Amino acid sequence: MNIIDKEGMIADYINGHLDEKAALDFERTMQADESLAASLQQASMIKNAVHQHEVDTVDPSFETFSTLLNRPTPWYSKWYNWVPVPAAALAVFLMVSPQNNQPIGVENEFETLTNASEAYGQTAIRVVANADTNVVALVGEYDMQVLKHYAGTNAVDVAVNEETDGLMKRLEQDSRIVLVKTLNK
Repeated sequence: MNIIDKEGMIADYINGHLDEKAALDFERTMQADESLAASLQQASMIKNAVHQHEVDTVDPSFETFSTLLNRPTPWYSKWYNWVPVPAAALAVFLMVSPQNNQPIGVENEFETLTNASEAYGQTAIRVVANADTNVVALVGEYDMQVLKHYAGTNAVDVAVNEETDGLMKRLEQDSRIVLVKTLNK
C-alpha cells in the first residue's frame, strides 16, 4: 500500500466510511505495519482535538444588520469627502498660473540668442559667460548696465559707455567670457 492509499484508508477508517470487510482488512494491515498504526494514532488524536474544540456559532440577527446599515451619517463626513477637490483645484491653479518672478530685463524665457539683435537706442554688446560665472556680477565689474538678461542662459545685453573697441578687447581676454558680440553702433 502506498502513502496516498494509507492516508485515504486512515481517513476512511477514522470517519467510519469503510464496510466491515474493508475495516477488518485495514486492522490486519495495521497490526503488521507499525508506521500505519502510528499514523492512525496521530490522526485519531487530531480528530479528537478538532471535536473537542468549541466552535462559536453565529446566529445572524437581521435587526442588527439593519441598524448598522441605517445608522446616521456623522456631520463631518459630508464636507470631509469634498476637501480634496478644492485642494487639488488650488494646486492645479498654482502650477498652471504664470509666475512673474523673472529678474529685471528678462522678458521671454523661450527667447534664444539667435534672435535678431535688439534695437537699443545706444551702443550695446551681448556677453555670454561660462556656466559657473555670474554674468550680471561680471558685467558689473566692467561698469556696464544690463539692458536684457536672457532667461535660462548666462547671457546678457549690456549698454556700453566707453569706446567699444578697447572694451571688446578687454572682454575677449577675460577667461570667464565665452562670447562677446557687438549688437549695434
